[in-house]
Amino acid sequence: PALASGGAGWTIPLEYNTVHDVFRRLQVPPYQLQPMTLVKLWQSYRHWFFLFFFVFSILVFTLLFYSRINRQLKKTQLELLLHKQQLERVVEQRTAELIEANKALQEDIQSRIQFEETLHDGCETLQSLYSITLRQDLTRRQRLQSITDLGLQHFSAELVMLCKIEDQSATCCASSPNSEVEVCPVNLAKAQQSIREGQMLTHSLTANNLLYVVCPIVVSEQSRCVLEIIMPRPDPTHSVDQSELGSELSLRILNLLTQWVGHELFMLEQEDLHRVQTDKAREKLADITPRERDVLLLVADGKSNKLIARSLEISPKTVELHRSNLLRKTGASNATQLVKLAVQAGLSH
Repeated sequence: PALASGGAGWTIPLEYNTVHDVFRRLQVPPYQLQPMTLVKLWQSYRHWFFLFFFVFSILVFTLLFYSRINRQLKKTQLELLLHKQQLERVVEQRTAELIEANKALQEDIQSRIQFEETLHDGCETLQSLYSITLRQDLTRRQRLQSITDLGLQHFSAELVMLCKIEDQSATCCASSPNSEVEVCPVNLAKAQQSIREGQMLTHSLTANNLLYVVCPIVVSEQSRCVLEIIMPRPDPTHSVDQSELGSELSLRILNLLTQWVGHELFMLEQEDLHRVQTDKAREKLADITPRERDVLLLVADGKSNKLIARSLEISPKTVELHRSNLLRKTGASNATQLVKLAVQAGLSH
């Protein structure tokens, strides 16, 4: 067959890939272009479709998963932010409450310290007042002066003055500091009003930033005297009030001072009255003779004329004569008045 074909002979097969490539590019048989259908496309690339769908499903699932995670994370962050803000508000509130509690505690401590100081000062004042009342070496006027000095010290006042009001005139009984007083009382209208109303009055002296306090003093069941106090005002911005005197203890001490001043004034008036009566009685008995004095002393002792005569070794008629002379010289109308004069003059007890 080789000879019959007139060929040159047998050799190895040649490489025809280049020829196939030319056929494919020229789209000549067996490589002519054929229409692609879905079936052929599916048959040719179905494994790629499965792979693409699988990968796409994984991507969608991953995207949905991470989207959900992101939403939860944002929600958690928002909740954390709100919780943080709430915690900050709670911390601020607790801090403010602690600050207020600390402030209230400090104020309570200060008030307790002030109360203890006030109580200590009040106890010292009461002790000083008690010591003044026990001193027998002081006269009534010296006690009044000591009490006004004590009031000046306790209230840290600039002036404490005790005045006796009689109609439109006034007399200074004691003042502290102990100096010459130019005006007595400081405010006559307020002093008279305090006596009429029978209560303590306060008045602001705005020019000098001082507080004027006037208290009525009862002497013999009548208000005829006042105790005036001029002290610095604790707070110039507040209106005048009796509470500016300090604690209730200070008010009680002021009331005690006024009561004791009233007692001392009453005793002083009694002493003055007794002194006047003694002077008058001694004046009436100044002209009696020594024998008449002896008779008067025995009459004051309650002795009868006979006993007096026996004691003095004189006759009863002489005793009667001396008694009638005593009545005439003293102006007494009976023996009882003679005895009273003897007692008032200090001749008998």
